[in-house]
Amino acid sequence: MNGGCAPEGRLFPLTQWSLVARAADETQSGQRQALGQLLAAYLPALRVYLLHRRGIDRHQAEDLLQGFVADRVLEHNLVARANRSRGRFRNLLLSSLDNYVANTLRHQHAAVRNPGPMGRLDAEPADDAGHADGFETAWARQIIAQALQRMREQCLAAGREDIWGVFDCRVRAPLMEGAPAPSYPRLVRLLGFRSPMQAANALITAKRMFQRILREVVGQYVCQEDIDAEIDDLIAILSRARRIDAAGG
Repeated sequence: MNGGCAPEGRLFPLTQWSLVARAADETQSGQRQALGQLLAAYLPALRVYLLHRRGIDRHQAEDLLQGFVADRVLEHNLVARANRSRGRFRNLLLSSLDNYVANTLRHQHAAVRNPGPMGRLDAEPADDAGHADGFETAWARQIIAQALQRMREQCLAAGREDIWGVFDCRVRAPLMEGAPAPSYPRLVRLLGFRSPMQAANALITAKRMFQRILREVVGQYVCQEDIDAEIDDLIAILSRARRIDAAGG
């Protein structure tokens, strides 16, 4: 089974939908490995969502995630319900997790009040757009963090600490931490450039490098023809999150 956008000859294509298809097909010998790759990609954002948007403590969040994987993902083969025409795979994960968490917490509270028969297990979760926004923000930040980590590693491996340094000072820290961007003369002193012009040229190189790496990272989750749209989505998600943060939301 193939999603139509994976390179030939690769046992486990990195594109999201071909990987989803392999993870959903219980007749394939590599199904569990493909499922493991999917979970490794998506669970960190789901964990952040439970901790910071649902306000669940860390131990309970881990229990809920483990239960969700065991019950919905493994026992009921949630991945088999994924359909590219119906929207992003991560939206299916989020809605199913919300449903699972709502039911689990409801039954836990009911058991404390009245330890009798459980109610329905298929109750619909509350419709809360803020929850979806929280997951999307966690996902977008995870993708950016992966790209930044990969860029840093490549720069250090190539002995180009200057490329990473100028990008870190002028782009990453201002965007991610709100730090002031140092002037080019200051970068000359900090990073050993010969001139402000050399520092500016290094920043151009760094931005191009990050764009390439970001496309590689996004390409692990979507088909080639969807990369630009997905990056636009990431930018929109992070811009919306910054506006909310600035407004104290």
